[in-house]
Amino acid sequence: MSFELLSTEKDTWYVIDLGMSETKIGISSDNMPFKIVRTPADIFLSPSFFVKDYTKIYKEDSQDFRLRLEEFLYSLFYDELIENAENAEVLVLLNFFVPKMFIEAIEDILKRRLGVQTVGFIPSQFMPMYLSGFDSGIVMDFGFSQISFIPFYKGFVLKNYIYTTDKSGAALMKRLFSSVKKINDEFDFSDFDATVETMQSLMINYLMIPTKTECRVMDDGDQDREAMRNKKMKFTGPKHTVYYNYLENYRVGNFLFEGQSIVEDFMNFLLELPMHLRCLLVGNVLPSGSLCLANRFFKRFKEEFEALCNSDTYKGLLGAA
Repeated sequence: MSFELLSTEKDTWYVIDLGMSETKIGISSDNMPFKIVRTPADIFLSPSFFVKDYTKIYKEDSQDFRLRLEEFLYSLFYDELIENAENAEVLVLLNFFVPKMFIEAIEDILKRRLGVQTVGFIPSQFMPMYLSGFDSGIVMDFGFSQISFIPFYKGFVLKNYIYTTDKSGAALMKRLFSSVKKINDEFDFSDFDATVETMQSLMINYLMIPTKTECRVMDDGDQDREAMRNKKMKFTGPKHTVYYNYLENYRVGNFLFEGQSIVEDFMNFLLELPMHLRCLLVGNVLPSGSLCLANRFFKRFKEEFEALCNSDTYKGLLGAA
């Protein structure tokens, strides 16, 4: 079915889910996107992409940033939107925390450069709740830039209780890059875009969350740990072929649960909620993002959550429930 035909149907939107890792394109009346592409690393990121102040990066490089963004949007759907601009209705899903100037740049490119008449924006973190059929609950958004816990009550976002943490896909990828570089010293990682794509692919496909037993193996220094250290695997990414080993892979995966773990962050988030809402909201928790699909993530999360609920620090957190 052509875009021209779809665009004339009532309440049908051309949807762009612009994520930091992947961008998905589709029609609102369809169940799945018809195109999934990797978001170019230099749109959201720069070689200093671990710097928190993204707004500063955009301002310092605003002209180049707009050119890269415009080129990317053209490449996604140039023919359809230029030809059918008078009928195009575009809905853009974006991170709730992106700078305002990023949203303004997208709207300007779509309307003035591509001729789109109607452009709407929805925070991507809100979509799981909107689509679940529930009006109250918690969205756990495991994003590339940060992890966020967002509470909803009777259809409203409780903005004052949104909780964010620096433990994220970007932080994991930085650690993964360091571990991969240890055993690939001869490899040239100077091509930033290719390196980011390879690390993203490795993280999505092979990141392993260790169990508590495996964590003890990593710390005890016995023969099992040495076997894990010496077991190397070959990974062929989009543009790079690299080697990694199981021990380092487990250590990267354990990052979310070491120090103040992501589960402790979630418990502290619950503590900030009004007591009468905790049981109601925690009964409908909706995870979102590719990071939470890591092997055995929820098994480890459940173990840690149950242990903390029974600890002296968080006992009674959910009242009599």
